Amino acid sequence: MSENTSFAFVANLLNVNCNLPFKVIEDCYFQKANFIQIDQIKNYFSDSGHFSQLFRANLSPYEFVYVEYTNTHQEKSFKGQQLEPHNWKYYVLNFDGDTSKIYDLIKAANLLEIELQFGLQFIYSKEIKIFGI
Repeated sequence: MSENTSFAFVANLLNVNCNLPFKVIEDCYFQKANFIQIDQIKNYFSDSGHFSQLFRANLSPYEFVYVEYTNTHQEKSFKGQQLEPHNWKYYVLNFDGDTSKIYDLIKAANLLEIELQFGLQFIYSKEIKIFGI
């Protein structure tokens, strides 16, 4: 799919262990977010008040992993480790078309063992070449 398509941001922090992208339903693909999409997501969160302090300080939970650094029989400690951009955990469902596709995505998501949370839907307008929420 092209870089400028509508997409739904998957809010879950996922560990995906399969080849991406893959087709979910007609004209809809699950994949890692590209940098244009990540920029849209981060801009929304930094401006919206939702996690704004974390995103403004570049502490997005999608860009870190917690690793154990102390492990004794009495104590376990973890620290955040910044991921390289190609390992960030921003995932999206890309789709062509309007918001009616989102209802199909929600139905398809109900078939999964885990509950996918679609945090935001960014609808791309081909006429004016911008994203809207």
